Formats: sequence, C-alpha cells, structure tokens
Amino acid sequence: GLIWTNPAPRVRPDQPASSARSPRSPMPQERQSDGSAQYTIQALWTMAREQTNVVTLIASNSRYGILRTELGRHGGSSTGRASATLTSLADPALDWPALAAGYGVPAQRAETGMELTRALGRALVEAGPQLIEMVL
Repeated sequence: GLIWTNPAPRVRPDQPASSARSPRSPMPQERQSDGSAQYTIQALWTMAREQTNVVTLIASNSRYGILRTELGRHGGSSTGRASATLTSLADPALDWPALAAGYGVPAQRAETGMELTRALGRALVEAGPQLIEMVL
C-alpha cells in the first residue's frame, strides 16, 4: 500500500499544533512502506519547513512490494531472480535516518519491538516532525 495516516487533531489557527496533543488526540502519524515512500519523500522537507508535529513510520523491508504485485498481475514472475533484483531496495540500501536528516527531519531506526516502543516514546514528546524506520 501507499500511505496510511491518522487524522490530525483540530486546533485553532492561533494555537500551535502541539496544543492539541492529549491522550485522546494523539500526534498525527504517517505510515508507509519504504518502496512507496520513494514516491513522496519530498514531504519530509515540507514537514521540516512547516515544523509539523507528525511522526512518519517507514516499514522498511527493502523492496518495492507493489512492483512485485504488478509483475504477477501482468503475467510476469514475482519470485524469479530477475524480478527480485529489479524490485529490491537493498543494493544500494536506503538509509532512512540519513535521508530524513538531509530533509531536516530527526530520525531513528528500530529493529526490535522494544526499540520501536522507545523510539515512539521519544518521537511523541518532541516538537516538530520525526521519522522512525521500522526494519522488518
């Protein structure tokens, strides 16, 4: 899939977005896979420029899953060596924390459930945009 979002809490124009945070109105989150994020990476720059309170969660499996699906739909093999090579994001590997930093967004990498819990805890208390790469 491409992008999933949680709705942003409503705030008055004269209030910072962070004033809407409470246990009942969480920080907006954007969740997408690493392949689809390649289509929308410029959004990180906008989040940094506008200092939006958004946490971006990247599900990083190092492949273009949608392209593998489309190969299968159109008669191609999505499991062969050529298909795997053409739809891989592993060579060269994407460095999401470095990419986010290049757009002005602080980032963290989580490789375990505990690391993800800690990273989310840190991201939710920081002002401005945050990115967490969730390594699958």
